[in-house]
Amino acid sequence: YADNTAAGTATASAAYAGDANHRESSASTTFAIAKAAVACAVSGYSVTYDGTAHTATGACTGVLGETLDGLDVSATTRVDATSATLPWSFADLTGNYEASAGTVEVAIAQAGSLTTLTCPTSVVYAGTALTPCTARVTGAGGLDADLAVAYADNTAAGTATASAAYAGDANHRESSASTTFAIAKAAVACAV
Repeated sequence: YADNTAAGTATASAAYAGDANHRESSASTTFAIAKAAVACAVSGYSVTYDGTAHTATGACTGVLGETLDGLDVSATTRVDATSATLPWSFADLTGNYEASAGTVEVAIAQAGSLTTLTCPTSVVYAGTALTPCTARVTGAGGLDADLAVAYADNTAAGTATASAAYAGDANHRESSASTTFAIAKAAVACAV
């Protein structure tokens, strides 16, 4: 035999050397070695958004159980929240295996967000609306932003309320926070 290992055209030949009563003879022919089917196992992912790229994983094996190069899962890479069916493909680098392709399920769920509201315990009545609080939202993937603070009962002495809310975005769920702070009575200035 010749060329009888890899996919392609192989050659077979046989020869008889002859004997006292017969002349020599020989014959040769070719036969095809077809490409084999590859076995690919590709797994998707189901994760929560974290601001980093996620990609399907897998491997393709040959007839001897060997791991083959040529699996391409780059089309399954995603960063943002999603739920999708995405393609993968295999292109053999040895020439001995058929190409293969398929799809895989991937999911990146929205992450939570955290709204933080900071207020003093108490402020002094000033005759105008008091706005002493700050609010901020943080979350995975670098979410970090100031938020507007809404107030109620924040003019007269007594208990005021502050609240802040984040509406959410493609990668983060909504969040909110509220608290109270005291407005103390002011000292009076008397001139007698």
